[in-house]
Amino acid sequence: MNDQTPRVCYETIAKLWGINVTWDSEAEAQSRTGRFTVELSKATLREALDKVASVTKTSWTPVSETTILVALQR
Repeated sequence: MNDQTPRVCYETIAKLWGINVTWDSEAEAQSRTGRFTVELSKATLREALDKVASVTKTSWTPVSETTILVALQR
């Protein structure tokens, strides 16, 4: 993914893997700011989410089998 917001990065991964993304209020407010480039070819779901989290200074937590929660790193 080239020059994308955190929201686009997470939502693209979610769509490809058939999961949903929810956002905490602080992460929601910043999810449309900043642009990031991350290489995700041949990554597993967990690897892709971890790479995006690292680059965007966010974290993710599974809340069900099909939903993750994204928050800002503390």
